[in-house]
Amino acid sequence: FPLEHVAFVTAYLDRGRPAFKKTVGTLAWGSFAWFAGEPEHLVRLEANGSLQR
Repeated sequence: FPLEHVAFVTAYLDRGRPAFKKTVGTLAWGSFAWFAGEPEHLVRLEANGSLQR
């Protein structure tokens, strides 16, 4: 796959679950988080420190 089509995605059950709260600080900038409870959305961790949905 070309690099521009590759992304790191971490999947969670829900944003309110302990697993997400415990590991959100260790996610890499530029990666994505996806939640089974909100399957139509994807969160990207921006390098400037903000979260986008």
